[in-house]
Amino acid sequence: TVSDLAIGSDGHVIGLGQIYSTATFSDSGTLTSGSTSSPKMVVLKLNGSTGAIIWKELIDTTYLNAVAIDLDSNDNIYIAGETATGTVGVPHFFKLSYSDGSTLTSGSLGVECGQSSIQEIRDLIVDENDDIIITGSFYGSMDIDPTASTTYINPEDYTTCSSSSSIATYVAKYDSSFNLTWGFAVGNSGVDQGYQLAYEPTNNLI
Repeated sequence: TVSDLAIGSDGHVIGLGQIYSTATFSDSGTLTSGSTSSPKMVVLKLNGSTGAIIWKELIDTTYLNAVAIDLDSNDNIYIAGETATGTVGVPHFFKLSYSDGSTLTSGSLGVECGQSSIQEIRDLIVDENDDIIITGSFYGSMDIDPTASTTYINPEDYTTCSSSSSIATYVAKYDSSFNLTWGFAVGNSGVDQGYQLAYEPTNNLI
């Protein structure tokens, strides 16, 4: 299945999707996820004029749902997805080479603190400064720092691990190496879920 598309500065198309088991492509090549029940993400670069496959790359992480894709000013590819650890989703993001699809950098958010359910990433965009912004939803407290440091967010604005009965939206910003710039939770009681982002040249987010 195809999840998202992006267009490079040269007009070629970058497609993001996921496969189960083995998929055969128009160039007669195949990629294999190794399981009929656990998807893996696939990224393809297609000729913008002919649709011919230039390269295809399997992101070889167990049970990885494909979510979103965007490019920076140098056509580096950024993709977002989520794995599953038991019933808890773990947001992941990757930086890939435009020339061949090789992974340049990757990161993931911490598993929710003291919780055992929803943690999702739903969108990723790159702004004019080549910073990465993501959104999604979480339950309880979540560590949004992909490095060894810990930065918790929580609907009640706690900065340490704490429980919560609310599902909240989060928004977080990172530099091109996935170092955390800022992040916060949006929501209070009940269910609040983030699905999509848009960026204005005036440095505003929608």
